[in-house]
Amino acid sequence: MIQLETEYSIDGGPGTIIFHQDKDGSILGIYQKHKGNQRGVIKATLQDNTLKGVFHNETVNASGLFEITFNENGFEGTWKSGMESGTQRGKWIGIPSSDPNALRFSVPEEIVRLLETHLIMPEGGLYPVYEDLKRYFLEQYNQNSEKEKAKTALSIADLVGDFAELKKESIRTVGIDFPILLKKGKDRPLLMVCALDPRRDESSETTSLISDWVPFSTIKNPDSETKYSEKENLRFFHILLETYDLYITDIFKVFYRKGTQLSNSDSSYTRKDVHKKLLDQEINVVKPNAIVTLGNTSRDAICSIFNVTAPAWSENPELIQLDNTKTLLCLPHISGAANGTKAPILNNEVYAELEGKGNTLYANIAKKILENA
Repeated sequence: MIQLETEYSIDGGPGTIIFHQDKDGSILGIYQKHKGNQRGVIKATLQDNTLKGVFHNETVNASGLFEITFNENGFEGTWKSGMESGTQRGKWIGIPSSDPNALRFSVPEEIVRLLETHLIMPEGGLYPVYEDLKRYFLEQYNQNSEKEKAKTALSIADLVGDFAELKKESIRTVGIDFPILLKKGKDRPLLMVCALDPRRDESSETTSLISDWVPFSTIKNPDSETKYSEKENLRFFHILLETYDLYITDIFKVFYRKGTQLSNSDSSYTRKDVHKKLLDQEINVVKPNAIVTLGNTSRDAICSIFNVTAPAWSENPELIQLDNTKTLLCLPHISGAANGTKAPILNNEVYAELEGKGNTLYANIAKKILENA
């Protein structure tokens, strides 16, 4: 039986493939060989446990036919080059490559479609963007990999919906932090973390390109990170991952500079209804057990969606019951700029028995509050 959104190792390990169900019911597969940076796609129809369709190797611009059958250990398949019918002599064997308790990177299909409809729609869609980010994530935990930064080409011209209005602006350092889902094991509670973190480094050059990344660089390996601020941020999320699966998203999906102004301070941009609508739909798709907001802006946005009063910062953050299935915990931001606001919480004697300092302690405090709900 096919396992969707699960990485399979193919051909003994030099490549991987992940299967998704496309919006028309067919199966879309994205495969890549980590050495040589080859990648391609398959499009197929699933009947019982057999998948038949076509493949296209984007790197060498070659297409062909394939047929694979799934079993409890993975799949076995055959393939041939060219689109004409004939004997498929090529062999393809795949096995699930992930330890069920290992950290996994994914994104729900409905989130991809949501972003393609309301945020950005490059030629070929967003799956190649996410697959490139996943390649980087996997390389972080492979000591022999080159660890090249994700480098999918996105353009301001690809923006859609309300974000398309940015095409008219003279903007630079444009970036999108795409939401991601980090999971370990099965049947664990899901925590949605919403914050403000898409800033890009300054540049005087005006360009039509958009850099893609993820919130708080959470696809990096904290054990390999050398930059103190990023290592501190990663510690926060990895402490939470001990107990929860995490869906991590930004309140404002696009960052840019316009003259001396940052997008986060451009009221004509931050007041657009699309930000609230996207967050609302993300919540409806991922159905988190709890939501954690980091900082003023995300706190105010989530409280507005659920029509609750935004709490003031205090040394005793309290859970807010949103409905019968989810709670809300509002915290000051994890960045160093918010150290003054975080200090009363970190120094609260109620949490004196918890381990760690800095963001490690901060994450353990968040866990304690959530677990005492």
